[in-house]
Amino acid sequence: MATRPFRLCRHFGALLPALLFAGALWSPAGRCLAAPPSTFGTTVGYSLLCLNPLDELFFRYYLIQSFGNPYKREEGAYWFRTDANLWGIPVTDMLVSDESSNYTFLAAVLEAKPDKVAEAVLANAGIKHPAIGTSRFPVRQSAPGSQIIHFQQKSKIFCAKSRYLLPN
Repeated sequence: MATRPFRLCRHFGALLPALLFAGALWSPAGRCLAAPPSTFGTTVGYSLLCLNPLDELFFRYYLIQSFGNPYKREEGAYWFRTDANLWGIPVTDMLVSDESSNYTFLAAVLEAKPDKVAEAVLANAGIKHPAIGTSRFPVRQSAPGSQIIHFQQKSKIFCAKSRYLLPN
């Protein structure tokens, strides 16, 4: 697997201006990515838990400013690579809905199993995500509506609202 150029930025912080001037460490999106903003945990975290309103344009521009342009657009979402943490768990990707989706949503791919994510959210935000059903990979849903699902060897947490139920 190729090394992500933006991860190198953290290691070459002192040399970053010279390297950027020389064009050595550019992300595929065209810029080197720094640490996430200090507001990432509250702005994104509360919205993932369905505690804040979802505004796909706000989050698209917030993620572009924080991590650069999306690396792909598929399945009704813009996908952003991140170098951030939520509730003490590394976040590899952020997804925000595009205009083609029937839902307005924000999602994060986390480097932990769903039960560990649910425990971390409970410990840090006080929101429970009990398992629904008895399947091998049960969906975990909170009272406000956020869901944690199994995604490959990781987890995905998201908040989704129907476009048809939102006020104009």
